[in-house]
This record gives sequence, structure tokens and C-alpha cells, in this order.
Amino acid sequence: MRVAYLYLLRVQILGTVFLIVFPILALAPSLLSYPLLHGIFDVAPPDLRWAAMQLFILAGALIVISRAVFLRGPARFGIPPASALAQFLFSVYCAGATVALLLPLFLHARGSFSDRVVAILTGLAAGAVSVVLGVMLGRKVATWATRWMSKFASRFGPGYREADDVAPEHVLAALYWLIFLGFYLLSVIEVRQPSTLSSILDLLFVVVYFLAGAAFFFDRWRIPFLIPVSALPVVFSYFANADSFFAAQPAAVQSVEPYQVLHATASDTAVIVCAQGGGIQAAAWTAQVLTSLDEQVNLKFAPMVRLISGVSGGALGAMYVAAGYQDGKLTNHESIRGAAEASSLEAIAHALVYRDIPRLLFPFGTSLRDRGVSAETVWASQPAAPPRGNLLGAWRKQAEDGKRPAMIFNSMIAETGERFAIGTVDLPGRQPGRRQFYEYFPGFDLHPVTAARLAASFPYVSPAPRLRAKDVSGHHFVDGGYFDNYGVVSAIDFLLAATSKPGNVKRILLVEILAFQDAAAKGVNQSLRGWVYQLVAPPQALLAMKEAAQRSRNLSDLRLLEEVLRSRNLAWKHVTFRYDAPGAPLSWHLTEDERQSVRDMWSRQGDAVNQVRAFLEAAPRR
Repeated sequence: MRVAYLYLLRVQILGTVFLIVFPILALAPSLLSYPLLHGIFDVAPPDLRWAAMQLFILAGALIVISRAVFLRGPARFGIPPASALAQFLFSVYCAGATVALLLPLFLHARGSFSDRVVAILTGLAAGAVSVVLGVMLGRKVATWATRWMSKFASRFGPGYREADDVAPEHVLAALYWLIFLGFYLLSVIEVRQPSTLSSILDLLFVVVYFLAGAAFFFDRWRIPFLIPVSALPVVFSYFANADSFFAAQPAAVQSVEPYQVLHATASDTAVIVCAQGGGIQAAAWTAQVLTSLDEQVNLKFAPMVRLISGVSGGALGAMYVAAGYQDGKLTNHESIRGAAEASSLEAIAHALVYRDIPRLLFPFGTSLRDRGVSAETVWASQPAAPPRGNLLGAWRKQAEDGKRPAMIFNSMIAETGERFAIGTVDLPGRQPGRRQFYEYFPGFDLHPVTAARLAASFPYVSPAPRLRAKDVSGHHFVDGGYFDNYGVVSAIDFLLAATSKPGNVKRILLVEILAFQDAAAKGVNQSLRGWVYQLVAPPQALLAMKEAAQRSRNLSDLRLLEEVLRSRNLAWKHVTFRYDAPGAPLSWHLTEDERQSVRDMWSRQGDAVNQVRAFLEAAPRR
């Protein structure tokens, strides 16, 4: 194959390379991408069948748009024709690339071997039938479309016409687009809920088809096709509706001080919880620890919890726990664990592909249903979620009365880097680097699920939203883990204010829930040396510094806090529950093995459980 064709086919080549490389990135445990991507291949047989059908159609589409370059490229670009052998080999390569993804998908999908075989075969058969029927039914459409396209084809320059008609390769490519569009619309109007992988394949189809067409058109004039392709999204980014938003409701909210919350009951012992961020792994582990701990100490743990400070996934798990309180006691323990483990990755991917991507070119209307809101919808649909009409303001009175722990959802303002506390208790004063929702947006209130979403808005999985309301700040909010991924800083602010004067609480237990291995336990990749490592080192050092610096600062701050509390004649105990195993997922999907791993890890927390039990049982009886 001539070098010129490698350049002209660069979009198709990159698309097929993605099909080959993606399974490696997702399924190789040694790669940094593994925690983010491997759950995508955890699909049921019906989703496996649909993916096989998509891959069959995608393989045909890649071959068709490649043949358009082979057969019409000489006329358009003035290059010699490619040999028939080169065209055949490239078609084999395109088909082989789809098999490179289909095989690992088959091996890692759920279900029995026979169920997966049947799913693959029926999916491929459905893809073949779809193509045949699509082409047959599209003949009349193609006849009309050819006449219509012929009027414009001559204006595009050579390579689009054959005699007085549109070149058949372009007609066939248009038919493939119609076939894909039919299946795409089934997902857009939510006739079916696609798997995450299905959404990715649809996105790949759109990107490859669109960019390949743009490259074929603009390459004749030596114009880099990314320039015109990027122009419209850049222009439309100035439309107000192109932004991402979160919803809040006008409401009057009462002020609640930390002192009132800490000393809300007659108990002299208070528990403070800090829940680390990190996606669904952190949510599941937080829910597992808090519910199981309450069960193992005879339901005496939850009534003593006065504050939960959560970040990202830890905030989501803590939200379900806080919602489970009734009259000061935690209920529905199993339901809380199930809600925290429920996957929302499919809904996020669906919104990204079928709503957010189209809005790049059509930012009109007013839609709040982006991938962040889709995640909220899944989280709010769980049985353990707060009722739809329940706002954080209602939790404030219950926190003040000791019937529900106060919650702080830790987010961050993207433009300023300030910590943004969304809480059912007011942290005192206006400290540098910290803002609070109710003083930042006076007169507004949030649903607890929305607060959890703001604490877990990790770009690019979830958009950085702003409040949709008149005469309010246009700042955007991102995952609180950027500032403090442990929730410790807000807990310290709370305790310093709540213990500034004597009260009935004399003993404080800090329970820290860590969802991942300590950074020091991670291995070193000795295979990266020379310039390869020099390219990787800056972002690697930045990420490692962020994690290590936060942890080091928090431990130092906790030691200083202990000195302050002891100077105020308060007993202090710090107990850590750590999920200490490699490969914990960072996405919003847990496989069945990973769910079982969370339960198994809890069974190894006996020493920490005994420390908590001993501290609580040492409290004077009343």
C-alpha cells in the first residue's frame, strides 16, 4: 500500500487501532487504565449479543468508507490507484480489529459459556440481517438520495461522482449511516438501555464516520480537518444552554451550629466519620463499613454518629447511610449496601453519547439531562435514596435534634480552587480557601442526591456544573477530591468549632474510611526508562503528589487536632477502616467479584471493629 493511502486512511486506521488497544487498556491489571475501564467488559449475554451486532455493522462500515478512499482517492487526490491485494488486506485488517475486541469481550462477559456463544452468534447474525435488510429497504431511498446528492456532488470536487451519478461507494456509505441511525435513535429515545460498551461503540461509529468524511473532503485542499470540525463546538460553547447545570430550589434554610449538632444528645460520646472519595468503590466501602459496624456493635454505633464528611464516592455512600436514619437509629442496612453498589456507569455513558455529544453541535433548548443528571437519576432511584421532595434543609433540623448525623458533601469551585462545603451544619467564619453552599447561594436548597453529585463531579466522567438560576454566581463545581479526597479538613473545622466551649460530649471517636491502598504500597514500574519515563514523570508526579500531600497534611492536622482536644479535656480515638487490596475500580460499576471483595475485605477488619467496640463500651452508662 502506498504511503499516501496510509495518510488518507488515518481516521479509519485510528478507529481500528482503538478496537485493538481498548481491550488491552481495559483488561491488563498492570496498566493505570485498568481500574477505570475493566468494568466496561462486565456485560450480560443480551448486551453481548447487541455488541456483537454493532461490531459486525462497524466492520462493514469501516470497509465501506475505506473503499471510498481506495476507489475515489486517485481522482480526488491525483495519486496512483492501490492494488486489489492492498484493498483486500485492509478490509481483512478492519474485520480483524473488530474480532480483537469481540474475543476478550466474549471471555469476560457474564453468563455460561453456551449462553455467551449463543449471544455472539445471534448478534453477528442480527448484524448481517440488519445490513442486508437495510440495503434492500434503502434502495428506494438511495435512488431518491442519489438524485438529491448528485446536485451537490459536483460542487465538492472530484471523487464524489461517477459519470452523471453519485459514486456507489458514497451511496453505500450513506446506507450504512441510515442503518446505524436507526439503532442510534432506539437508544436516544430510550427504547433500550445500552451497556457502556454499546454506547462507546456507537460513539466510535459517529466519530470515525464523521471525521473520515471530513478528512476526505478537506484533504484535497490540504486543510487539517480538525480545524473546521472544531469550529462549530467552539462557537456554540458561547451559547448559555451549552453549559452543564445542577438544579436547586428556592427555600429558606435555618442556621445550625456545630456545637448544637455535637451535643445534640445526652451521650458523652460522639462519632465523627470521614469517607474517602474514589467512585463506586468508595461508595460501596463506605456503606459497608458504616452499616456493618452498626450491626456488629448491636446497633449502638449509628446513634452516636454526629457528623459524616464525605468526598466523591464516599459522599454518595454516606448519603445513603444518612438517608437510612429514622428517629436517631440506622435502618435498612442491606438496602443501603445494595444502593451504594448499584452501577450508574451505563446511564452516564448513555447520556454522554446520546445527549452530551450531540449538544456540541446543537446547544439549543434547555435540557438538564446531561450525564451528571443521569447519574443523579440512577442514584435517586435506589430504594435507600431520600424521597424526591426531601431537601437538605429538612436534615438540618434532624441533625440539630440528634436524630440524624450532620452531613458535609465536599466539592470544589473549579475557577478558584476553593473547598466548597455543602452541609446540614454551618462551619463557622469565612476562612480563606473555603466556601459554603448556603452562604454562597442564599435562598436555595438542594436534594441530597444533587449534593452527592456535586461532591462527585469528576471530569470527564461527570461534567462540572453550575447553578441554573438568575443573578447567581456562574462558578462551576467539581469533585471535592481535588482539594481534600479524605473529608478530613471539613471534619476538623467542625470539631474545632463544636468543642470551643464545654458540653456534654467528653469522648470523640474519629472513624476514617479509606477506600484504597496506601500510596506507599503501590509498586514501581521499572520498565519505564529514558525519554519514555521523562514524558510520563510530570503527570505521574503531579497525581502522586496530590495524593501523598493530602494524606500527609491530614495526618499532621489530625495530630494537632488531638492535642487541641486533649487540652480541652476530651478523650480522643482515631480508627481507620481501609480497603487494602490492589485493583479497586475507579469507575461507577462493580463486577460481582468486586462486590464480593468488598464483603471479604470487611471480614478482615476485626481489629478496627474491636477498637471501636472497646471505645464505645468504655463510655459511662447513663
